[in-house]
Amino acid sequence: MGTACKQAVGKLPPDPVDTRFVRDMHDKLKKWSLNDRNIKFDDLWNLVCNRRTLREAWRRLKRNKGKRTPGIDGLTFKMIENSIGGAAMFVEETLTMLQDGKYKPSPVNRRWIPKRGKPDKLRPLGIPTVKDRLVQMTLLIMLEPIFEADFYPTSYGFRPKRNAFKAISEITSILKTEATPGSCWVIEGDIRACFDRIDRHLLMMAIRKRITDKRILRLILSFLKAGVMEDGWIEKPVTGTPQGGIISPLLANIYLTALDARYSTWTPNPHESAEDVKKRRTIHVTEGMPTFYIVRYADDFVVLAHATKAQAKQEKTALKEFLWSELKLELSEEKTFISDPRDGIRFLGYDIQGIGDNISLTIPPDKVLEAENFIKDTIHKATIKQQGITELTKVLNSKIAGWAAYFKYAHNATGIFRMLDEALMTKMQIWLSEVFPHMKWGAIREKYFLETPHGQTIRSGKARLRLFSQTTMATLPMSRQAKDSKAYRGECR
Repeated sequence: MGTACKQAVGKLPPDPVDTRFVRDMHDKLKKWSLNDRNIKFDDLWNLVCNRRTLREAWRRLKRNKGKRTPGIDGLTFKMIENSIGGAAMFVEETLTMLQDGKYKPSPVNRRWIPKRGKPDKLRPLGIPTVKDRLVQMTLLIMLEPIFEADFYPTSYGFRPKRNAFKAISEITSILKTEATPGSCWVIEGDIRACFDRIDRHLLMMAIRKRITDKRILRLILSFLKAGVMEDGWIEKPVTGTPQGGIISPLLANIYLTALDARYSTWTPNPHESAEDVKKRRTIHVTEGMPTFYIVRYADDFVVLAHATKAQAKQEKTALKEFLWSELKLELSEEKTFISDPRDGIRFLGYDIQGIGDNISLTIPPDKVLEAENFIKDTIHKATIKQQGITELTKVLNSKIAGWAAYFKYAHNATGIFRMLDEALMTKMQIWLSEVFPHMKWGAIREKYFLETPHGQTIRSGKARLRLFSQTTMATLPMSRQAKDSKAYRGECR
């Protein structure tokens, strides 16, 4: 095969020019949006419908975990790269379709997967085609810096340089610096089927506050209306954001910014100084008025109330009315609680309990049980599928590394990790004795067991079974608000 042919088939190589172009445009859009809160963008199409943007979008998509899963057309990234013309030709075809006005999103491929922590229950997973993911990524690249200027600092989900741990850190910081016994209550909010019930008309109205380019608006709306395919049948829901869409988290944040804005009297506004927030909050506190502070991660949120329990209940009722009247969303009564933080609250998988200097952050028992069940189920499946040690180790290591990395901030992590290591090794010993019934136990131990600084583990060639205890414990990263706490907190003490 000739050199020219080899270059035409395969992956899209890195290109500093593409990356620099996208980064420069990102910075410009962000700057313009920050400098003028009322600016509207009416000519974004040429940035989205751009070869360099599409090529950079492809490279970013390639780093995503779901790249191996096909949409309704059956195509995967690997299949495209191995085809004649490879990724470069695929990008060019997509660009031409956009330029000619022939691009139309396909319905997403709906699959059902076990709910996390509830393996007996299923949840829908939407898988867009590779082409639709590519176009959505180009939209995300150009829209994200514009709307970031409007997002509140108390929103942490699916945003640059923000994560679940900073959201948890924000909550613990407030409970440490503001909470007083009997006058601190937490509304643990739950919105029923939030992403499926987003009102598209209201969403498009929110988007039009910044975007007036009709071609971009039509493209976003086409994704909203694309529908889902299951067992050959196409459904077209009239509400909700695209299932599994690259752009869906951004659209949800745009929509739910109204919820953050509801508490703007007591929380920092976008790019507001800490001193201004302090002045507003001080006025309410000195006059004996309640204050409410929201911390949101996508559709998961808590409202920390410096108020009486009766006032917290009133706010819960008012919040329910607000969500329905302003956003057409429903607050789940059975899953929304008013809790005393001294008794504990649950947020993003962690149990948070206490106020002042006595705050604990722990791994809930049901999450430990989930990990134990995964170990048991994975090893059982390995027996049924007759998997080898190397393949089983690979599956276990991925889950163990992710689970431990998420819960390494818990105060009880060290003990829990050791307990799970013991359960893991016990299950593995039983499995090895069943896989090699004719080998003496001493021979099995000599061949497959390995002593490490973290304890005994399993080896097979170069493969090593990862232990939970290999993950180093850590303290929570400070949120931006936590870093500024000296400037505007403590007035409730």
